[in-house]
Amino acid sequence: MKKLFWTCICLCYVVVAQGQVVDISKKPLKELLHKIESHHGVKFSFAEKLIEKKACPAFDCRKPVSEFVDLLEGAVGLYVNKINDRYYTIVDRSRKRIEVNGVVRDHLFNAPMEGTTVQSQEQPNRGVVTHKDGRFNFSRISLSDTLMVSFSGYKPLRIAAAKFYKQPTVSIVLFEQSNLLEEVVVKNYLSTQSLKTSDGAIVMRPNSQGVLPASLDGDVLQSTQQIPGVQSPVESASGIHVRGGTPDQNLILFDGIKLYNTAHFFGAISAFNPAVIDRVIVYKNASNVAYGNHIAGVVDMSTSNVVPAAIGGSVGMSMTAADATLRVPIGKKVGLQMAFRRSLADFVETPTMNNIATKVFQNTSIAKGKKLAEEPYVTSEDDFDFIDATVKLNYQPNERNHLSFQQIFIQNNLTYTLENSNLADVKSDELNVKNLGLGAQWNSDWGNGWSHHLNAYLSSYLLKYDGNKQRENLVYDFTKKDNTVEEVSAELMFRKIWNDHNSFRFGYQYSYDDIYFSLRKKNSVVFAQNNTESRQYAAVHSAIGEYRWKFGKKTSVHAGLRTSYIPRFDKWLIEPRLYTQVALHKNFWLHASAELKQQYTSKIVEFFTADFGLENKLWALSDMNQIPILQSRQYTLGATLNYQGWYLDVGTYYKTISGLTSLTSGFNNYSRGIFNGSAVSKGLDVMLKKQWSKKLSTRATYAFGNTALTFDGFNNNEVFNGSFNISNALYIAQHFTSDHWDVALGWNFRSGLPFSSLIELNPNNGVVLNQYNNANLPDYHRLDISATYKFHLSKKHKISSKVGLSFLNVYNRKNILKRTFDVAYDNSYQATLQTLDTYSLSFTPNVIWRIEF
Repeated sequence: MKKLFWTCICLCYVVVAQGQVVDISKKPLKELLHKIESHHGVKFSFAEKLIEKKACPAFDCRKPVSEFVDLLEGAVGLYVNKINDRYYTIVDRSRKRIEVNGVVRDHLFNAPMEGTTVQSQEQPNRGVVTHKDGRFNFSRISLSDTLMVSFSGYKPLRIAAAKFYKQPTVSIVLFEQSNLLEEVVVKNYLSTQSLKTSDGAIVMRPNSQGVLPASLDGDVLQSTQQIPGVQSPVESASGIHVRGGTPDQNLILFDGIKLYNTAHFFGAISAFNPAVIDRVIVYKNASNVAYGNHIAGVVDMSTSNVVPAAIGGSVGMSMTAADATLRVPIGKKVGLQMAFRRSLADFVETPTMNNIATKVFQNTSIAKGKKLAEEPYVTSEDDFDFIDATVKLNYQPNERNHLSFQQIFIQNNLTYTLENSNLADVKSDELNVKNLGLGAQWNSDWGNGWSHHLNAYLSSYLLKYDGNKQRENLVYDFTKKDNTVEEVSAELMFRKIWNDHNSFRFGYQYSYDDIYFSLRKKNSVVFAQNNTESRQYAAVHSAIGEYRWKFGKKTSVHAGLRTSYIPRFDKWLIEPRLYTQVALHKNFWLHASAELKQQYTSKIVEFFTADFGLENKLWALSDMNQIPILQSRQYTLGATLNYQGWYLDVGTYYKTISGLTSLTSGFNNYSRGIFNGSAVSKGLDVMLKKQWSKKLSTRATYAFGNTALTFDGFNNNEVFNGSFNISNALYIAQHFTSDHWDVALGWNFRSGLPFSSLIELNPNNGVVLNQYNNANLPDYHRLDISATYKFHLSKKHKISSKVGLSFLNVYNRKNILKRTFDVAYDNSYQATLQTLDTYSLSFTPNVIWRIEF
């Protein structure tokens, strides 16, 4: 009986206890709200119908109000809007207001996207624009809302607002419309913010890429020389040689504008301010059919298309130039960006500019004059300056359309005077080089995969040289040179993307070139006079078509055809181009290309200003006679491996060029006759890179190549090496990056350039060439190091700074870049053969400093 009694008592207790658990674990919500209000001194506002019949799990009123809010939203399904620390409003999901924080990045570079629009779908008139760091803040957004994230040229993205709820920051990635069919083969190709795509293009972002060993400030054209197969044999920033091609055979574009002067200080510094350039696309082979009138490489630069959300910019200075950039919003749909850069040489002397000047002026009349100025009665003075300025107006009326108007201006001025007071003799040289570009673009996404691109520009180039000699204020010798290029071009391209595997692009291009040059030389002492003048013009009509096909993730094919007609010569130019890539494994690809390209503008050599020694080339238009149209055929085959931090890229090429003349080749002034010829270039490019960690990487490149030329009637009709032929080149670079530091070390080794050693004097004291380019200069090698440090001056006001230091040619190697011969006379007027060597840049430091806001 006792056991039964206690068993009944226990059962009753359990039943009662269970009843009490139910009672205390579920309390009427209204009752619990009153208790919390009383305990914390807060006030909840709500609609009676909203909370009636609502119960809430047990809650200890001594806990913070924030924990009760979390419980209410998680367990009850009601939401709370906090008005301030005392007043709260209880609402349903549709009336819940949240604060949204996010950052928008580009999928290719993982770079922040300034100017991206984030718009509410429930309230279309409400929206925000991302800042420079890609971040945005959107307050009082309904929890049930959907946000539209859009940027011109990118696929719009819809994101539920609930995804942002109680998240400090949500990362959003946008994909480019134009790259739907182009996969990224490797990221951080050269440094951070550089990559290689499946169509063979190398894409860089100089404004934000990591430092490179020989390019402290991200000099665009110097950066391209880090790419295997792209070299500068004479240490020139703009003297880019792509797989046997010469610099004038490259196509250089800035915001869709073709430029004919791409350098400052005779090639030492590229004419493009890296602080304003957003993206650079480089093609070594099989370039897009939209690129015409070139037979070598393509460097396509573009500035930002962003309409800034707030005023921003930068100020910078190095030991060569000072610059400033500015971004200004003009309303929500219009933005203006400007940049200006000027040399410092005429204000202050720096070791950097002094060393560059020594390299540039060697074996010229300026260097000879400085040596003569060591005499007490002889004085020399040189004054050099350069500027470049860009202005761009961006207009984005909606997410599907973007219009821009851009301008670039490049100018170089050199004035040199040599005066002999004893003889009352004054020699002066004045050189002015300008390039003005004006352009407009309209990109539109029609929807359903259709889009168009409209580009129009004017490029105006001027080179003017005036050299004279005076005695007692009377001119007895003068040389004048003028060269102008006026180019007008327009193109309209349409694109249809059927799906992620197929797209087609077609369109029309028109260009008109008017090229003029004049050469005049007169000497009153020996009664010699010579004048040459030419003006050529041509209109070119081009039809373009390109198909891009991708089969799964394994095969991609880009096939295009460019057909051009030149009415003046009744000449048709047919240019097929093909690029294909096949993935044999998810980490291993084979790629091949075949192309035919033609070029009707090129540079020719003139000898009128040979004594001056600078800028002795002129732009000229093909005349179908002495200057034929250049034509190249190139075939490539290669493989790419990207596996566990290792990246290997191997490419072979075979290239033929026809239509060459001695007017374009020059032959180092040994022959002034006109010869016609051709060239064959073949070689191998290898790049091996290891990403040891997120901070440390090593990169090695090797290039083997040979360019053999044949000219009828020259060099006994025998084959000879090109003057810029580099048979072997090895480059090793080490790169370290952290949150603040960016350090790069690079060592360059290559075989010496060809030169003509079998030279002698004839009875008339003239130079006789027995065999051309039959020997090679000593091997070239150089070590460079660059480092930058980034830090915040004010996080609150988003002001950051960067300082950097670089050393070029660290161990001061005296490399010979060029060797020629000249006739010299001693005091008894006996002629001798003199060797003229051109040396590389000596040990050269540089410092940069930049503030961004």
